[in-house]
Amino acid sequence: MIEYLIEALAYTLAAGFLPLSPLLARGPSATSDGVIRAVIYGRVSTDLQSETSIDQQVRECRAYCAMQGWEVVDIYRDEGFSGTNIERPGYQRMMDEMEAWDVAVGAKMDRFHRNVRNAGEWADTLRGAGKDFAFLDLQIDTTTPVGMLIFRIMTAFAAMEADLIRDRTVAGLKGKKNAGKHTGRPPYGYKSLFVRTQNKEDRGMLEPCAEEVPTLLRIFDLSRSGLTPREIAEAFNDEGVPTRQEGKVWTKATIHGIVRNREMYEGYFYDQDGERRRYEWEPLLGDE
Repeated sequence: MIEYLIEALAYTLAAGFLPLSPLLARGPSATSDGVIRAVIYGRVSTDLQSETSIDQQVRECRAYCAMQGWEVVDIYRDEGFSGTNIERPGYQRMMDEMEAWDVAVGAKMDRFHRNVRNAGEWADTLRGAGKDFAFLDLQIDTTTPVGMLIFRIMTAFAAMEADLIRDRTVAGLKGKKNAGKHTGRPPYGYKSLFVRTQNKEDRGMLEPCAEEVPTLLRIFDLSRSGLTPREIAEAFNDEGVPTRQEGKVWTKATIHGIVRNREMYEGYFYDQDGERRRYEWEPLLGDE
């Protein structure tokens, strides 16, 4: 965690967001007559009926702008759009018209972006253009150096949490593989044992799929005879051999993926240390 906070602080200092003297504090850009031009952004989603209405968001932002002495030059609205979708007409128009304003104000950070990391990238875009932003709910106002520092610390924590989640996910997948468990969709020729038994101890365990095994064995026989994956796929499609998904056709990539996975079908996997080990379930191919 410390390295994330150090990175956030270093970024803030290097970018000039935390000057050494209040006299050097960077405020928002302004027009030639010194007026700070503010825009207000409001958004509600159709699936979140408890959200504060856009009108209420605008009222709160207007009050904040008046307190700061900023002139509200435009108001942008999006209704029925998720905060994870940046293809919102009001939001896009606000970004396209960035030259006409100095600071964007929202009642909540998630009105602009629900993902803190995305908000960090958006903040970089604004700061690169000399623009600022303010989130009323978090009391973050990047027209002040302290406000920008707080925002950077927030994004640092978000990055740390994302990395921790990724590491835990990777560790979990490796743990299953090292224990001889399968992760993801069962490979062709197998089906999930857990789906049949609903026993939690059978999670990650496979069993032969009677409907697919004959086709799987034929794939390896044809490959051994010298046919290419493309030729096998074309032959299967000509014969009308069904695929796992109704309406789909056999492809070169599908056949190639199966043939390349021979050792798995022979019942072997490699653990984290590179040691060859056997799965607990029944292999579909014999060792060659």
